Amino acid sequence: EINHTWFRLKYNSVMKKLLILLFSLLISFNSLGVELDRLFGISLYENAGNYVSSNYIDSNKIKHRETHGDYFNVDFSEVIPEKSPYFSFYRVTINNNKIHSIYGAYEFDNLSRCQDVQKSLLSDLKIKYQIETQYSEISYPEFKIYTDVYITDSNNYFALQCKETYPSTTYDLQMFLDSSDLDGAIRKFYDSGL
Repeated sequence: EINHTWFRLKYNSVMKKLLILLFSLLISFNSLGVELDRLFGISLYENAGNYVSSNYIDSNKIKHRETHGDYFNVDFSEVIPEKSPYFSFYRVTINNNKIHSIYGAYEFDNLSRCQDVQKSLLSDLKIKYQIETQYSEISYPEFKIYTDVYITDSNNYFALQCKETYPSTTYDLQMFLDSSDLDGAIRKFYDSGL
């Protein structure tokens, strides 16, 4: 009977250790991709001065059209740390030199080609970052977007989308990661006057 008691105690101890190990592994697997906070070698919330000089920022920044606040876009096409074969234009959005958006785009001649690349790239991103996105189509007076969206644990906004712009009818594949602050400022801009 002593052997059975010893065996039960040993078994319970081993099982507890295995459960703790399994729980730890599940947490680490679930955390992969949960906090997406970096694109093209740039991290959200970093100082843009970590990547370019203040002179570069001052001479290249323009007001962000979709906000009422002090957000500015800065062209990073020539200085982006990690270029992607899917994008040819890059920019960051800053507020007080803090990065609130990382953006890449590529122009296509038709919507079908843009969406084919979007679908293929999205499949790879879902595997790499272990994310699930929500798809929607949204129309505005000057453009329509076909977008796949993922909201991170910090409420940052990741999107991969095709944007159809009127009246010139251009089609841009766009991938971007916006801070929750910028996302709120953009929502406020589009909700103003309603």
